[in-house]
Amino acid sequence: MSDEIEVIGGDARDPDFTTAVAKGARVIYQTLNPPYTEWTAQFPALRPGCSPPQRPPRRGW
Repeated sequence: MSDEIEVIGGDARDPDFTTAVAKGARVIYQTLNPPYTEWTAQFPALRPGCSPPQRPPRRGW
């Protein structure tokens, strides 16, 4: 691993943690991957960016 890469583990749902680790960072890779159906519950701050489930278009008249 490069000396320029720092790996930090923590809870991405904790605003204090995410604020602290973001200070001075040029790039952040978030690798947490809960099931998509749990994103709005696990990450309420991401809710505005999450697309609601889409219904297939109705066919016919």
